[in-house]
Amino acid sequence: MSTQIQIVRHLTCLCGFSLILSLHAASAQGLDTITNTATGGQQWETPAEIREGLQKQLTNLAIYLVQPGGENKPAGSREWAGKALALASTIYPEDKQKVAVLQFQLAHNVTPQPVSSYNLKSETERMFALATTLSQSQKKFESRLANYLVELIAQADPLNEPAVTKFVSMPESNGPNDWSRIGYTPAPTPPAAGNTATATATTSNTIVSHPISSSNTPETPLLLHKSSISSLLITEAASGTLVGQVNDLIASVQKVNTDKTLEVSFNQEVGDEMKTSLQEAVRMIEAKIPDRSVGFTATLGFEDKYTPKDGGSAGTACSLLILSLLQGTVLDEKAAVTGDITADGKVRKIGGVAEKIGAAQAAKCTLVAIPDTNAPDIEDMLVMRPSDILTNIQIFSIKDIDQAKELACKDRSEPLKQSMELFQKLAESINSGHSISAPDTREQLNKVLGLTPNHLSARFLLQKSLGRIPARMSLEGSLREIFSASSYFTPAIFNKNIERDASPQMITVRKYSPEQYQGALDKLNSLNFKVDPRVSNIQDAIYDFVNVWQKIAESNSSSKDTTLKGKLLENRNKVLDELSRLQYDDKAITELIRSN
Repeated sequence: MSTQIQIVRHLTCLCGFSLILSLHAASAQGLDTITNTATGGQQWETPAEIREGLQKQLTNLAIYLVQPGGENKPAGSREWAGKALALASTIYPEDKQKVAVLQFQLAHNVTPQPVSSYNLKSETERMFALATTLSQSQKKFESRLANYLVELIAQADPLNEPAVTKFVSMPESNGPNDWSRIGYTPAPTPPAAGNTATATATTSNTIVSHPISSSNTPETPLLLHKSSISSLLITEAASGTLVGQVNDLIASVQKVNTDKTLEVSFNQEVGDEMKTSLQEAVRMIEAKIPDRSVGFTATLGFEDKYTPKDGGSAGTACSLLILSLLQGTVLDEKAAVTGDITADGKVRKIGGVAEKIGAAQAAKCTLVAIPDTNAPDIEDMLVMRPSDILTNIQIFSIKDIDQAKELACKDRSEPLKQSMELFQKLAESINSGHSISAPDTREQLNKVLGLTPNHLSARFLLQKSLGRIPARMSLEGSLREIFSASSYFTPAIFNKNIERDASPQMITVRKYSPEQYQGALDKLNSLNFKVDPRVSNIQDAIYDFVNVWQKIAESNSSSKDTTLKGKLLENRNKVLDELSRLQYDDKAITELIRSN
């Protein structure tokens, strides 16, 4: 079943409903064996005895690093000892007592008793072998911890050539190890006069510091102390389907920092992915404006403070707000943006594009910017939705933060102004009944694209006028819609605790509201003849699965329940079999990988 699960994990990351699936999976698998008990915390692939041994090695290394004297110790050895202890606590959280004692001693400048006969060379060699094991784990968080361990070994023992070689050859795309993410908090030290300034991104529980070039530019006041932009998010309806949401994201400056530091935090609880997106935004600002003359402490807050929020798609909005405050750029309140951001300023793919665009249209936004890599999603959207959305809102693609800024600010370039004005007049004409296929319409659409090649509304209107919009969705879009429609019920299909030949009597079935069953069935029905033919059988199998589940919920007969549970298991196995067939379709798998 593991390959099918990998396919679905890939899809949920692409499709923007991984949070919903994980929430349902955490709260209830829906189907389960009676003997199954829920377990909390992260599931490790590396055995506990190996992690426990590594924790002991890390604590011994920390003790060694804080001992007086010794050769080849790294600069800031006490700091690296603190990082070793943070890593020890993370790798083996089952027993934190000894680590906590050592952390307390370090915090109070107490030097613990040395470890007898400690040999740095042999110990770091053993740890590097374990780092190699961790790096090969299928669990992403374990392989990421291996990077922390390699850096620690390289810094503690620069003579360990394999570790140093591995550390210096790590891809830049991985970004620096953020030690605060694993609980390391450096002891506060007052900055020396004239030293390089520091830019810091803070989130609810995280502080990340980045050195920036010092500048002799005279201090200047901020031109703006508040800025806002419409951010596009995904939420969940009672039926379990995804719904787009426009939420104003507001940045407010609390104080100007004369030392040029940037301290930016959310003023509400958000998920780890959103915290990371803010960190990336600050890293990007550091690279983009290294010689800025002023810094600030600011908070970011959503208009709606009371519903859970997560995901990287707010990264572009966070970046635009920070730039707006630093550069005095006034943002257009009618512009909505979505997109993950990288430290080099590129805007990356996100999920839920159709739902987000629909929300922007409903909120009377005049412009929406989506990642360039999401442009193919517009074709899928047009299969499922009326094409008048293209004339009711101007959709643009963005490759990087510069394109995003040009679109989002009020002071736009002349070609962009001309393009938007020309398209607005054309859209009004089409909405009034003028033929989209008329030669003059096509001529005007080509003019718009000549001025702004990233104008997606114009591009897809032109394709529609030429009859080039497909009748069915792409493979990725089809799977996205199928699993989105059935998001309440999908986790039960992939419950690893249920064997293919499980006894119906040993199955418990969670009951949902009638609206949740009917909402899923209606949505699945609406996909008929619109999904890629290669996944039609998956759509049918999931429909049958939900339909039988509903009958079980409505049944009052135990004998009938047993029969229905048997059918439910049969339908579940059909879904898994269809996904298994898909995994052996090389062309299909290649399409899915390339679509990311």
